[in-house]
Parts: sequence; C-alpha cells; structure tokens
Amino acid sequence: MAAVFKTKSSFLKLWGLLAVVLAVAVGVKGNSEGDALYALRRSLSDPGNVLQSWDPNLVNPCTWFHVTC
Repeated sequence: MAAVFKTKSSFLKLWGLLAVVLAVAVGVKGNSEGDALYALRRSLSDPGNVLQSWDPNLVNPCTWFHVTC
C-alpha cells in the first residue's frame, strides 16, 4: 500500500511541476500588442525618456505610461 501512495505522490508532484512550467510559459509568451508598441517605441526618438516605462518584459502594456486600455 505504501508504494501506491509514493507513486500517487510522485504523480501529483509531476502535475504540480507541469502546472508551474505552463504558467511560466504563458507569462513569458507576452502579447502581440505589447510587442508592436515596443517595436514602435524603438523606432521613435525619445530624448526626454518619456517612454521609459515601455518595458517588453512586462506582459501587460496597459501599465505603461501613455498607453490607455
């Protein structure tokens, strides 16, 4: 009976690890709108550094200054 619990425990740990990996993968994926806005930012001259909050590592571009969602 102990072997069944050990196998079940390993199975649950595997599913937990899979859930974490999937959550990270979704977070890293980003979004096309943010990618497009960041590409636009790179093509602009920003001498006053007004667009410094436009960070491509942030998944949600709605948190960037001068972006309204």
